Parts: sequence; C-alpha cells; structure tokens
Amino acid sequence: MMKKALLTGFAVFAVSAGAVMAAPITIGPGPAAGTPTAGIIPSNLPAGGTNEFLPLFGIPATGNGHGYFGSTISGLAGDYRIDYYGAEASNLNQFAAPGGTVLFSHGGGTTIAPSLAAPLQTAVVTFGAGTLDFRFLINSIAADAVINGANPDNLIGPPNSGPNFFATFDPSDAAGNGGLTGNSVYVFLDDANNVDDNHDDMLVRITYIETAVPEPATLGLLGAGLLGLGLAARRRNRAA
Repeated sequence: MMKKALLTGFAVFAVSAGAVMAAPITIGPGPAAGTPTAGIIPSNLPAGGTNEFLPLFGIPATGNGHGYFGSTISGLAGDYRIDYYGAEASNLNQFAAPGGTVLFSHGGGTTIAPSLAAPLQTAVVTFGAGTLDFRFLINSIAADAVINGANPDNLIGPPNSGPNFFATFDPSDAAGNGGLTGNSVYVFLDDANNVDDNHDDMLVRITYIETAVPEPATLGLLGAGLLGLGLAARRRNRAA
C-alpha cells in the first residue's frame, strides 16, 4: 500500500510539473500592433534569392520557411543553450546576450554549419523571466541593433525594411507556421544590407535547459505530494 501511494504521489507530481514546464519559450507580440505576423522566408526576395540555412531543415535554399516576423521571444527564468549556425553577410554581425555581452561574431562572407546537430559555437546563459535579453549587433552601430522586444515587422514598409529577425520553432511546418510555443526557437537575422531580404545573415537557436529557481507552483506540488505520502503512511501504521 505504501509503495503504491509513493509511486502514485510521484507520478502525479511528475505529470503536473511536466504540464507546468511544457512550453517554456513563447513567440509573442512585438512592438507593432498586430504582431507577430505569420510569414515565410525568404521574404521580399529579388529573383533568384536564396536562404543558406533552409537546407539544414530539409527545405530547398530557394524554398520557403514558415514562422513569424515582428515578434518578441519570451521565456521562463533559467538556463538556456545558444547555438550559432553561421551567417551569409558582408557585415560584422554579432549576437549578444544577456546584458549586451557578445557571444558570437561573424566578420563577413559565408559560414554555414554542416547540420543542426553540429553548431559552429555554443554558449550557455541565464535569462530572467519574460522578454529574453538578447540582441543582434550590426557593424557595431547602435542604431542598427535588433533588440528582442523591439523587433520591427518586416512586412511593414518597403522590401528590405530591416534590420529585424524572423522567429520560428519549426520552419518546415507549413500548416501551423511552426507554432507559438516550444523548447527551442530559431532566430534568423536580416541585417538590411543591400536588397537581399532573405534572413540568412545570422542564425541562432535558443533552447531552454532548466529553471534557475523552483517555481512556486512546482514547490506547491512537491509539498502536496509529500503531505499525501505522509498521510498514507500514517493510515497504514494505524491499520497495522
């Protein structure tokens, strides 16, 4: 009886905690009304344009990846792994997080990872809850920084209206546009250089690892589970 109660208590706790942690990252509204805007990359391309990263997802470089423009990426407080997959750009493009600390730099040309399983560089950072504190820096020009939480909608204004980023959990999911919640989000930069509005000027993947501090709801579930186990043991002793 005690063993059954123990297993039941931990099962309830595991399922409940899993529900709380099911979707730690969210693609939400950006600074403009009506965002995030579902769309595809390449977007507003000249004839013959390509996105160098789409083949990593099994999509032709001249195909389309589904996701969202003009979005803000939010998440739970905790540790995150940032994977860098390279860039196709003549600019000095950099990714910084958190607090403006530069994690990855691309000095120009084309550098693409061989696969999603083999990023060029990886870093682990801690974010606070809410809007994740990251940004893209372009040629060290403050006015050209793309800051999460102030990411403009590429579909507002003429082609090449960036710089901005395109966010998606699964660019190959055409039916659902990749969804709005998940564990790993891909962020495609367009640095607004020339007129190649194809969002392959830098690619990073942001993956939630774990909660830095136990959430009140999780602690409450654990306490309730332990209390239930204690009551079950007390009844068993009385019955004996």
